[in-house]
Amino acid sequence: MRHRERVPDGLVRSERGYAMPTVLMVIVIGFMFSAAAVIASVSSQSGSSRDQDSKTAVATADAGVQQAIMRQNKVSTSSFSPCVVNQSGTLVAGAASGDGWCPAHTGTVGNASFSYRVKPAVDLIVNGQTRSQTTIVSTGTADGVSRRVSTVASAVSGSNIYGNERAVGIDWLNVHTGNGKGIYTDSGSNGNVTATNPTTICGNIRHGEGDEFVGQEYQCSGYTISEGDSTYPIVDISAALANNSNARLSNGQDPKTGNVAWNPTTRSLTMTGTSTVTLGGSLPYVFCQLTMSGNSDLIMAQGTNVQIFFDSPEACGLSSPATQIDVTGNSSIVATGWDPAHGLFELPGIYMVGSDTATCNVNMTGSATANEFVIYAPRCNVTVSGSSDYWGAILGQTLDVGGSARIFSDPSMPNPAVTVVKVFSRDRFVECGQAGSTPDANC
Repeated sequence: MRHRERVPDGLVRSERGYAMPTVLMVIVIGFMFSAAAVIASVSSQSGSSRDQDSKTAVATADAGVQQAIMRQNKVSTSSFSPCVVNQSGTLVAGAASGDGWCPAHTGTVGNASFSYRVKPAVDLIVNGQTRSQTTIVSTGTADGVSRRVSTVASAVSGSNIYGNERAVGIDWLNVHTGNGKGIYTDSGSNGNVTATNPTTICGNIRHGEGDEFVGQEYQCSGYTISEGDSTYPIVDISAALANNSNARLSNGQDPKTGNVAWNPTTRSLTMTGTSTVTLGGSLPYVFCQLTMSGNSDLIMAQGTNVQIFFDSPEACGLSSPATQIDVTGNSSIVATGWDPAHGLFELPGIYMVGSDTATCNVNMTGSATANEFVIYAPRCNVTVSGSSDYWGAILGQTLDVGGSARIFSDPSMPNPAVTVVKVFSRDRFVECGQAGSTPDANC
């Protein structure tokens, strides 16, 4: 029989002593991994929270920009009072601060806040049009995190309203005249330009982005074709409604002959047969309808700059479709101050509010030898036909030129100017870097 070798008691005790440190070490290592995971989680949550605050700050700054643009479109400013300021809780036009920027405006969005400043608008010439351009710098803050953004916004002003083009159909321009008739000036559209029949177009042509000019064979040689869109604002007649020359048609100050009917209530002027009306008011007129037939003549007195505004069909109580100008027969609009050879460019300016909901029509279908006027109708459909020659500038939401009509514009004719509703919109948006000595530093 084999005898087991006896193990000394001391060795047995020493093995038991190793077990506790080993267990403690495993526990400690486990705690270390757990702590590292907790620290990583906390760090991740902190970074995520700060990233969210940063995004909220940018969004809040943008809310400040939107409020600034809305207020610029709501309050009429001028070169003397170029800023929108808060005067005892009321937004009014006011002066800039000493640094050339408008006073700061503040606001909140939820738990975040913003503060913005606006740089007074300056006028720039873009494609022949005058545009007012402003800069808005806004800072948004959320949970102590701030971000600053800069936006450039612009609006078409009433100066140089036609730009480089004197025959414009905003949605489309259709020319279908014959016998060498057509357009003898630069023309444009934000849609398609179409020429059919033996039409003549002697001038540069612009069609809309992604649209086309159909009928290039009818364009005179030496002129260009370009692509792009232009903006045409709505007419503002608020001042003319308050103070105008309409009373002259009732009290005899404006001479009338023949069969002429003026209704001051409906603001409608009707001329038939062999009749004349001579407008000479220094203030604008505000009409709802103009109807001319037979051999009637609407004359602008020499030395006057007559402006005729047409109110919207809704304000006039007219049902849709509403024909607000209808010139037929041998009727004509005549400017006695129109003599380009001697530097006289006095043309009646006809400016129409139109409508976004009701159809507004302008029909110039007569056969008169003289029609000298500027018509600006960005929300009305304009039809020019018959066998008349039209001198000046014509713009409509759509422009249809047919029959044997011709549209001319003297190159030296001053670009018409009119009061319009300015609508600022964004051109550029950037996030700024570190703040500096000016509101737009590092933008």
